[in-house]
Amino acid sequence: MPEEFLFVESQTLGLVSDAKDGTYPVTILTPGLGATAFYSETVVANYAPKAFPKGTHVYLTHQRGEGGEPDPDRLLGSLVEDTTIRESDGAAVNRFKPIRKHADFVEDVHTLVGLSIAARGNSHIGMVEGRQVRIADTIDPHIANTVDMVSY
Repeated sequence: MPEEFLFVESQTLGLVSDAKDGTYPVTILTPGLGATAFYSETVVANYAPKAFPKGTHVYLTHQRGEGGEPDPDRLLGSLVEDTTIRESDGAAVNRFKPIRKHADFVEDVHTLVGLSIAARGNSHIGMVEGRQVRIADTIDPHIANTVDMVSY
């Protein structure tokens, strides 16, 4: 029976800025086995674009303040496009733009860090590649979904 679950997955390691507008192309979620769940190509394609739309916040780490609220001082920026699916590997991709306050910091650390999603969804326990794992059934759209900068 599906149950609600908080998915936390690290993805892009070493952000690379390839644009003069200060944005960074980012991989948000890749199909396959992650740290907290297995994500099928279908789940990534059907849910990631809705769960991580333009404007999704990017924070410095998943750390939350009292009451579980993100700390505005840790807001690094946001996703600047609607999330799309890359044809070559089925990954959910977007562009991240830091706010001015943190632009220099992001530029200094972008090759050393990654991004990690934090989003609720439904999952169940099943077998993948001979292992018992959590399998994502949905990734729910919610204003509190984030894509956060992490060390690894």
